[in-house]
Amino acid sequence: MEEKIQKTLFDKNNDKGKEKVKLDENDMQKKFMTLLQYSKVIRDPVHGDIWITETEKDIIDTPIFQRLRRLKQLGPTDLVYPGAKHTRFEHSIGTLFMAQQIIDSVNKNWHLGLSKAPIPLEDIFITRIVALIHDLANLPYGHTIEDEGNLFGKNKQWLDPDRKEEHLNKVSPVVKTNLSNLSIPSDKIEGILKDIEDILIAEEKGEEEIHNLKHPYIADIVGNTICADLLDYLKRDSYYTGLKMIYDSRILSYFVIDQYEKEGVKKPRIAILLERRKGVIRRDVLSYCLDLLKLRYSLAEKVYYHRVKSIFSAMVIKMVHCGLKGGVFTKKADLMHLGDDDLLYKIISYNKNKNEYVDASKKLGNAIRKRKLYRVIYSTEYVKEEIWNKLKKYTDKDERYNMERRLENFFSVPPGSVVIYSPKLDKGKAADTKMLRGIWENPFIKKLSELAREPEYSSTIGREIETLENLYKSLWKFYLILDSEYARDKERLRKACEEIFEKNMVGENIIRLRADNLSVEVTTTQLDEVSLELQKINVPSEITGEFIDEKIKQVIGRKKANV
Repeated sequence: MEEKIQKTLFDKNNDKGKEKVKLDENDMQKKFMTLLQYSKVIRDPVHGDIWITETEKDIIDTPIFQRLRRLKQLGPTDLVYPGAKHTRFEHSIGTLFMAQQIIDSVNKNWHLGLSKAPIPLEDIFITRIVALIHDLANLPYGHTIEDEGNLFGKNKQWLDPDRKEEHLNKVSPVVKTNLSNLSIPSDKIEGILKDIEDILIAEEKGEEEIHNLKHPYIADIVGNTICADLLDYLKRDSYYTGLKMIYDSRILSYFVIDQYEKEGVKKPRIAILLERRKGVIRRDVLSYCLDLLKLRYSLAEKVYYHRVKSIFSAMVIKMVHCGLKGGVFTKKADLMHLGDDDLLYKIISYNKNKNEYVDASKKLGNAIRKRKLYRVIYSTEYVKEEIWNKLKKYTDKDERYNMERRLENFFSVPPGSVVIYSPKLDKGKAADTKMLRGIWENPFIKKLSELAREPEYSSTIGREIETLENLYKSLWKFYLILDSEYARDKERLRKACEEIFEKNMVGENIIRLRADNLSVEVTTTQLDEVSLELQKINVPSEITGEFIDEKIKQVIGRKKANV
């Protein structure tokens, strides 16, 4: 199979010896040319006219694709930027458009002798389908609950067997019908469907899996580093949030295919060309790439991790988690057919089982619907790695929920009042883009982040990339947020959180909060006595608010007895 790939992509004169093979290939080429004929145009506010094929039209017309109209691209961001109501529907079509721009660039550069190979018609067909459906298996508030909230661990989107089966079972018959109508052999049809599935899965797993693909360059075009996905959402998210940010489309003219070696295995990969003439380095190409990285970081800072947006994200994450735990949804698969608003109103209107999870989920759902913003009581950021190491356990949904309930108990507030926001680190992977140098002699490919650090290219750009990598760490924030109705003594609550998260102890501030709850005064001496009693507990996490109340009563009782 590997030999066949190499022949297709790197040998322009393959199979010259057999006339029948040539005739068969010509016939197959004609069939794929027919499949790639445009049949309809869609007017897009970001890219203008986007032409689609009959197969793509049939996919778009399916109910499962139309559901993307009900999934906002940026989740709850419209609660901060009112215009950010664009959906995964138009983003998916925009990604298809950008994928074709990259394909056209590669093929043009091949004609100019700059790319090692063109992209065959069959692979263009596959690339366009993958680009169109790459986000099809997303859940409501998908990036929020999966990437920020980590509710489903590594089992997200196409890595989830249920979602993969459900969505491909709806799309594959459409693709199969269009291929069968042109009498394409069944074994080739099955091969194409398998390629589509493999590429979608590999993009979720990352570079290691992508390089193992039969067609790794397709995954590069659609969703790997500087790709169609990135090039669409940077423009689209900027446009709908009203931010005046844009990149230079000249970057599109430098895409090529070349051999890339990884662990001794060479595969055809997409790279960005650094020279058009022998020995002349285009430093401006590095600058174009850097501009994209800066734009991605700027959007992350201003939009994706905006403070208020992060608070609403945290509320959405806990709302969905509690909905799943409490029985509002019997299984994760129940979410697959819902849009964002469908999910929200399903939670708000749920009135069957009553438990702490349902109470919390409904409370948060109503707050989000009314745009009732919870208040940040305690926050910290990635200043030192030791802070991240101490708090990263709260990326786990169960660790997070257990601490939230513990704090709700300490603060004497109802379920759903305390929420922790602790996303994974965003690393901005676009700096891993592959750059090609020396196409006439001794060609080599290196990652942008590696190449830009070499003085021969531009040490200044290298330093800027390094700065951006460090800035991504500063985007990470840990928030403890509380229903504003209960956030009256904010300073004491903040100090109580400091004791728990930074010192791993139940300290004087929680004792005083519990004393206030009991409507009793605690002297400094009594406070010290209660603290000593609590320090004797071997497992601090076993301490409850009720346990502290008993200790306070015992200490006060002993004083009264002595008097």
